[in-house]
Amino acid sequence: MKCRVWVLAIFLVVLGATACLGSDIDVVASATQDLGTASDSVTAPTAPPPAAVLPTAVPPTAVPTASPKPTATRPTPAPPTVIEPVVFNDDFGTSIAPIFADNCASCHNAGGPGAVHWRLEQATDLVDTHEWITAAVSTGYMPPWPASDLSLIFHDNRSLRSDEIEAIQAWSGAGAPLDVADTTLISSSTGVVALDADVEIGPLEPFQGSTAVADDYRCLIYELDIDESRWLSGFEFVPDQTQIVHHAIGYLAPGSVREDAQRLSDEDDLGGWSCYGGSGLRSGDALFLGWAPGQLPTEFPDGAGMLVEPGDFIVLQIHYHFDTADAPEDRSTIKLDWADGQDLDEIVTETYLGPAEIPCTAEETGPLCDRDVALARAYERYGVQGVQADFINRVCRAKPEDFADMTEGIASSTCTIPVRNSGEIVSVFGHQHEIGKSVRMTLNAGTPRERILLDIPDWDFDWQYNYYPTESVVLRPGDTVQLDCVWDRSRRAPDLEPAYILWADGTNDEMCFATIATRRATGAQPAAPEGEGPVDAGTDVGFALPPAIEACLQDAGSSLAPPPQRDEIDATVEALFACAEPTVIGEVMTSVLANNFGGLVGADSLACLSDGLATPDAVRSMLAFTLADAAADERLPVGELVGDCVSLSDALADFGFTLPDYATDCVDEAGRLLLVQATIDGELPEQQTLFGAISPCLAGG
Repeated sequence: MKCRVWVLAIFLVVLGATACLGSDIDVVASATQDLGTASDSVTAPTAPPPAAVLPTAVPPTAVPTASPKPTATRPTPAPPTVIEPVVFNDDFGTSIAPIFADNCASCHNAGGPGAVHWRLEQATDLVDTHEWITAAVSTGYMPPWPASDLSLIFHDNRSLRSDEIEAIQAWSGAGAPLDVADTTLISSSTGVVALDADVEIGPLEPFQGSTAVADDYRCLIYELDIDESRWLSGFEFVPDQTQIVHHAIGYLAPGSVREDAQRLSDEDDLGGWSCYGGSGLRSGDALFLGWAPGQLPTEFPDGAGMLVEPGDFIVLQIHYHFDTADAPEDRSTIKLDWADGQDLDEIVTETYLGPAEIPCTAEETGPLCDRDVALARAYERYGVQGVQADFINRVCRAKPEDFADMTEGIASSTCTIPVRNSGEIVSVFGHQHEIGKSVRMTLNAGTPRERILLDIPDWDFDWQYNYYPTESVVLRPGDTVQLDCVWDRSRRAPDLEPAYILWADGTNDEMCFATIATRRATGAQPAAPEGEGPVDAGTDVGFALPPAIEACLQDAGSSLAPPPQRDEIDATVEALFACAEPTVIGEVMTSVLANNFGGLVGADSLACLSDGLATPDAVRSMLAFTLADAAADERLPVGELVGDCVSLSDALADFGFTLPDYATDCVDEAGRLLLVQATIDGELPEQQTLFGAISPCLAGG
């Protein structure tokens, strides 16, 4: 059941329709002061049902919470494997050379992405630059590895230990002596790690930049050209002009936005289109690739992959840095390895968002230091879809006032979000913009099961990696992810006009987000940790029963965690109504629907749903949503109930968008049909469908 973003997406369509019908940007900005935007990649976790309506039901997932300051606690990670420290004892070949071979050669050997900046081939290359090298490694600038030791342990960690740095310092301090020939090769100890790819694809058109623009961020289209569903088991970004390709981020985009991508590309004659915060498509594109020099090819675990559908395509956002004499045409490619089999465990990437609110310092003045003015300018530049500040604040229960006192140059935010895709973690990724100072993801913060998934204490926009854990960490229904971000205004370019900085797409705006890719075996239910009770069932539907009712169900040989199979549903429903009053059952089922509708169901709707879900037939229909092969008519009773109980116009009003009187009934009627069908389908309708249904209402028709 994937209803969480439906009403929010419809809200976007309403805004788009209003703009298309002649409203100016000030009206749109005003209407969105309390919302911002929603995208398909953002799901709004539920607000807890009012106590007066659901006094006994336990919300199935935690409510997202926000605080202007991140937690100060830094739990100690598990102790690493004991490694014999490196000590320089006039033995360059034994102590020093392996450090550079293991951590530097793969990037700086000939043909590597870092060779244009510093080339490492022989021992003499190290001797000639030993003072510069020592400074680079002593400050942590090289080799780049932003994640700290508080994070999970990751594959391909190139960070240097303190003893390795001290050994390099000692060698350099002794005058960089060699005990091997000057021409001794310093080569990657692992050799060139290559992907056994099936195909290598290039951009729809190359990019021709200019040295007049030092940093250019371009989005380029890469066609997949598949005519049936396929599983992607590995990929590798291959930079073409390594002297200008700085880093890249990749998105898998659905075919429904292909025309939008083409329009953006056609409007820009340099190749692709200018982009910064994301792809600019905002409709279901999933970030799956993060590349910076030294990133190795990605190969998913055996039996797992990303499901790619016909019509899907890739958008690569490539950062081009021109500190070169010329600007060569670039045709960077991506290699793809398609899995041979079918029915793989799907790898799904979910995005977790936190507020980004950075007021001007007490010493800064100017019109843009007013948040309302800065927000209006952002809407004017990037449109409704490019400014998500108010929407994310609302999801995280934050207000701009929470950040108003952060006027000393340092601002921070925290948001705790329920896990949306359970399963084994495959990779993690964090993202901020230029003035980001730190970012951290914590699983189940403040509980005995707390784990820091990713900690980047000194954020650097230039080094953005996907990190792949070496250990198995499983996300379970009911888990939470806490996202902490900190910003430092002193990192802002001094020639920029003072301005309140908030979440938007621009280079000088900010973001706070992270992604987690998980692997979930079809039908598998992650086991509860030892000593804990049952976990919520299913990826998207979790039934949290009061303990006494769950115990009664178990005594009867039934349970809702995990949910029953088809042949068990009737017996489970019978046992449930024997264990609990219908009103309590209705409240439990309502809490599930309220969760999936992201807190957009008001008190009147909750009461209506609770009454309607207090019958055996309604519960059977609810349980049908946990079945992969459920027919439409099995889901129809819940769909009809949602359509009858949920008012789209009321939901929009709750977010500060009051419809004209003439449009209310029309929007509710159109919204009912949309909500019924969306509930049955478990899938957001095409944007054109939403627009076609809502826009006539706003036009008075």
